[in-house]
Amino acid sequence: MSKKIIFLLVIILTLISNSKAKVYKSDELYPVLVNYLDGWGYINKKGEVAIEPYYQWAGNFSEGLAIAKKVGQYGYIDSTGKVVIEMQFDEAKNFYNGLAIVEVDDYETGNINKKGFINRKGEFVIDPDYYWVNDFSEGLACVAYEIQSERGYINTTGEFVIEPQFSYAKSFSEGFAFVAFGDDSAGYINRKTGQINIIPGAEVAFGVDFREGFACVYIDGDYGYIDTTMNIVIAPQFDDAWYFKDGLAKAKIRGLYGFIDKTGKFVIEPQFDEAEDFVEDRAVVVINGQYGYIDKTGKMVVKPQFSTAYDFSEGLAAVIIDEQVGFIDKSGKIVIKPQFYDFNYFHNGLARVWINEDDMAYIDKTGKFVWKPKE
Repeated sequence: MSKKIIFLLVIILTLISNSKAKVYKSDELYPVLVNYLDGWGYINKKGEVAIEPYYQWAGNFSEGLAIAKKVGQYGYIDSTGKVVIEMQFDEAKNFYNGLAIVEVDDYETGNINKKGFINRKGEFVIDPDYYWVNDFSEGLACVAYEIQSERGYINTTGEFVIEPQFSYAKSFSEGFAFVAFGDDSAGYINRKTGQINIIPGAEVAFGVDFREGFACVYIDGDYGYIDTTMNIVIAPQFDDAWYFKDGLAKAKIRGLYGFIDKTGKFVIEPQFDEAEDFVEDRAVVVINGQYGYIDKTGKMVVKPQFSTAYDFSEGLAAVIIDEQVGFIDKSGKIVIKPQFYDFNYFHNGLARVWINEDDMAYIDKTGKFVWKPKE
């Protein structure tokens, strides 16, 4: 066989080998800490190493890129593990609608904790001039130059669309953003018109974003709701209240939580010491320090019995029994016995768990270890 033929066979075999190399979608990759010496890498859903451990820290992928840390600096990698934005930032957040918030500290000048926005090429599209920034929502981001300076809103080119003037401001939601002034007056600014509607007596509180056409307002010590016309549609009367979700909102009166509809009527009577929003048609509730779950009719589908319980994710919920984490299904049946120190929610069929304070692993929905540190 001639050298030329051998050379051609080698090339062909190399091409065939390369064609079989697995290219992973970013949502098929999971960050893992192999050990503190080797660092962080990524596995696939089968628990196979897809990106070799190399980083001080690695995060989940978002819009095809993941934050990774090396030598104290953050950058971004793609799903092959290639560094596409060099490690150069002091802090970094995931990409959202093509932009990511990053922080650059200049200790020589004392210009620290300053944040801006980069694009997927790593180019600053908005310079790091701001101490405080939010992700863009409805095309605008709330920013402030310094910790105590007034807040305003910029567009994606970095131009102020709404000049800094607020002592407090939130992101836009359903066309409105909650804002407050230095004189303690507060209300909502209209995204389209820029008009500010002051709500008499309103104060800064949680749950003030518009959801499903309603916003919760805190007036004279009680919570109520307004609609997008800025009229009060549910009179302030609750000790606590939260967003509407699927037509229901948790509300507290006389020390107990229940759920109201959009008329303000309790459709699930106040009877719980604590309550969370409905997720996957189940809501965590607490009675006498014990956690259980109700459905949207108010029926107790999993009786209070856990020392802590969490929202459902992909059909399973984490619960704490004897200070260990296990998982139940929607009937309350324990499908993964309590054995873990901590957990993250299930995502694409896998959950990150901690075997102890230091060692993390991944399990599937049967509780089988897909990946765990070597002994």
